Amino acid sequence: MEQNISDLLSDDKEVIRNAAERIKNEGDLKIVPALFDILQQPAITHTTEAAVAEILADIRDTSFIKVLQNAIIESKDNPEFQAKLVRVCWESSMDFSNLLPLLCDIAIKGNFMAAMEATTAIEEQLRFADHDMLHDMKSLLLNSSQQDSPFAEQILNIVQGALEDIHDHEGEECDCNCDCHEH
Repeated sequence: MEQNISDLLSDDKEVIRNAAERIKNEGDLKIVPALFDILQQPAITHTTEAAVAEILADIRDTSFIKVLQNAIIESKDNPEFQAKLVRVCWESSMDFSNLLPLLCDIAIKGNFMAAMEATTAIEEQLRFADHDMLHDMKSLLLNSSQQDSPFAEQILNIVQGALEDIHDHEGEECDCNCDCHEH
């Protein structure tokens, strides 16, 4: 696998593509720290960054969710790296909905790039969220200092729309006793 990691840092797009395919086919979670290290390098090419992001987004092992969550939390002092990690959440088809509160926090308090990636991830992950999670997100957004975030109102509208979708069961009113939707 070391050769594959080295090949990801090549200037040759074909070498990068082939290394990414080998990693996808032969790799396991043990390679994730090396991929995170690559993403942290300041001078990686766009091709390398895209290949690594794609490899990470293609991981289907649910234990990766916790690994990614920890890396996102630990990268708070490196917003460029954090944005790259958050990108994986919206590029993946896995359920990262348990990260929605963290993504909300990044969208509200993070630097512009991380906040933008978090907003996109939230939009993609809401399909996995249940009523209570959406309700919690709405409360978090309403109680946050939104004036500092260009994305807070957008996320609040998206969450409100998702709550309305849950409440409107094919035109029938929901009989739950929450105040998250005006019945």
